[in-house]
Amino acid sequence: MRVDLPTDGAWVELRDPETIIAGDQEDLMRQMPKPDEGRPFDFAYDLTTGLKLLMIKDWYVPYLSDPHALPVANPKLLRELRLPDNHKLEEALAPARALLFPTPAEPSDKQLEDPGSPTTPANA
Repeated sequence: MRVDLPTDGAWVELRDPETIIAGDQEDLMRQMPKPDEGRPFDFAYDLTTGLKLLMIKDWYVPYLSDPHALPVANPKLLRELRLPDNHKLEEALAPARALLFPTPAEPSDKQLEDPGSPTTPANA
């Protein structure tokens, strides 16, 4: 999917989210900092960067120091993106993010009304 970015002439070609496999998700998660390392903001930034590296197939951003190099070859290029271009890219990544990290289902009204739901763990 090609996405035109706000900067004149800038664009990004994204991989089809339906081509993401379990191994891609595992690789992405293995790159994340461990929760006990106390870096909650790093986790969010690392996850966003990893998602961009996973999904960008091609791009052209004229103001980058190397406008034709792909971020997978030089991830620091992502730091050079102007904020409007970055926001548009992140918006376009929403379907991939939702596929990789689906939102848990909300409990139904019936479940909320049931005093035994959720049930106590069997070993409690």
